[in-house]
Formats: sequence, C-alpha cells, structure tokens
Amino acid sequence: KLSYNQNIQVFKAFPVVVLADGKEIALSTNSATVGEILGQAGVTLGPHDRVTPEEDAVLNGTTNIEVVRVVHKTIYQDESIPAGVEKINDTTLESGITRTIGKGSPGVVRKTIQVCYENDTEVSREVVKSEVIKPPVNKVIATGVLTSVSRGGNRIEFKRAMQMRATAYSYAAGSITSTGQKVRVGGIAVDPRVIPYGTRVYIEGYGYATAIDCGGAIKGNRIDVFFETEKECRKWGVRNVKLYIL
Repeated sequence: KLSYNQNIQVFKAFPVVVLADGKEIALSTNSATVGEILGQAGVTLGPHDRVTPEEDAVLNGTTNIEVVRVVHKTIYQDESIPAGVEKINDTTLESGITRTIGKGSPGVVRKTIQVCYENDTEVSREVVKSEVIKPPVNKVIATGVLTSVSRGGNRIEFKRAMQMRATAYSYAAGSITSTGQKVRVGGIAVDPRVIPYGTRVYIEGYGYATAIDCGGAIKGNRIDVFFETEKECRKWGVRNVKLYIL
C-alpha cells in the first residue's frame, strides 16, 4: 500500500487592468509582481516612467496598474538682452541738444531648459544654464553742455536749446493772440506744454522772441513765427531751427 503526502496549493486568477499609453488592457492573472503583469500585457517601461503600484509589488487581488510615461527633453531658448544707454558730455553741443554717436544693439542670451512631460503633458521646466552668446552694445548719446553761443555778433546766454520745426503766420494789424496781447514781430505761437507763455527765446534766422500765442497745429516741438506780411511768411516757409530758452 502506497502512501502519498501531498501539499496542494490552489491559486485563483483575478482580473487586472493595466492603464498605459491611453489604453486599458484587461487580463486575468494569478499572484504576480506588477513587473510580470506588465510583461504579460506587453507594456515596457522607459527609464523615467512611473508605475503605480511599484514594479516589484506583488498583487493578489483585483486592482488597476497605472503607467505614467515620463519624458525629459532639453530645449534651447534665445532671449534678447536690452542695450543700455551711455551718455557722454559734448562740449561742442548746446545744453538740451543730443546726438547719437553709436546706435547700439541688443545682445542674446541662450537658455538651456529641461522640460518634463508626463503622458505628453508638460509638468515642469527648469533653466539649467544661461549663456550670453552675443553681448549687448550700449547706445552712446552725446549730450550738450554749452550754455553760451555767439549769434549775429552777440553773445547769447541760455538755459537750454531745442530743435524746432518752424512755420510762419501773419494776422491783420490789431489782431489779438491767445494771451490777450496784440500780434507783433517777435511774438511766436508755441505749444504751452512745451514752452510756457511768456518765455523769452532766441530763434536762429528770426531773432529774439516771446511766446505769446498758440495754434491748433502747433503741437510738441513746433513753433509759428510772426511776420507782418504774407510775402515774408512765404519766404520763411517751413524750416528746422534751433531755439534757445533764455
């Protein structure tokens, strides 16, 4: 009579759903590790992928396994570096007048950025390196310092000079300006926000004058000089002049 000592274990299969790459893979399995189940499902993990539960976890009951695809990419981004402004005094220019010596140019900084994607969705980015590949060049502006000039044999002391676009106008004798004064030679129209009424000035090609009037078209750095006749106005025309604030 033969005697057998048998130790029999019965493993009951249970369902598992693998969620990976936008798909649901359903299968039945006995007790096994997550890694083995992924192998049965034909799912391969990348070096940075994340899986829940962990790959070496042992399953013995119904559950879901979720695979998150993690991809790291390096991108390069160029950004502009604004050029600065360098000012230098110029003893050949009047105070208030500027001249551009060097236009300058912006620089370029290249940033190396690590971007992390989870299931094709960006979750983070980090600048790991910044390198200036083109330094900015400053704009150089010469600023005038002169407060005295010789004009018409006379020495003119002034506070500052301004570049102006000058036209000419003529009214009938006795006409009244916007300040209530009568029009006269030496009275000019200005933008009061730029040159206040009552300001005494010297205008190249015209002479001494006072701001006593304004006009609808006289905005910003524009002036209208007065002449007694239309002929003189036409002769003056439209010109660019230097105006000195006395």
